[in-house]
Amino acid sequence: MPAQQQGTTTGRSGTVIGRSCEACSYRPVRRTILRSLAEGAAYKANAGASIVAALDGLARTLAVELAPIRVNVVSPGVVDSPTWDFLPSDARASVLHGIGAGLPVGRVGTASELAQAGRFLIANGFATGTVLQIDGGDVE
Repeated sequence: MPAQQQGTTTGRSGTVIGRSCEACSYRPVRRTILRSLAEGAAYKANAGASIVAALDGLARTLAVELAPIRVNVVSPGVVDSPTWDFLPSDARASVLHGIGAGLPVGRVGTASELAQAGRFLIANGFATGTVLQIDGGDVE
């Protein structure tokens, strides 16, 4: 049954896709970049990791509370995106290459790959309360 036809007698149906940020707690990024930042910035990164964990837990709770509306989260690892524009281009390439070299896939992700993950969760009518890790196999 297509996702659009999965409503119940309440007449509610649909899907919610959230975006987590696994990279907020990514240790090599913190070691590489946050060392050069003030202690306050490092504190904010750790607080961000706590918020991410809460969002991931909230996905499952909301999936139950909002049923039959499906709730899922895409949790990306490090992605080559404009987020990195604060670095000069040579430093950006070096940082992203270094991070990617440490991943099983040998590179960082792309925005297109995140979009594919979101489309998968929208199309799969059986997925709810799912946190889909799109992180290149990061095990740290």
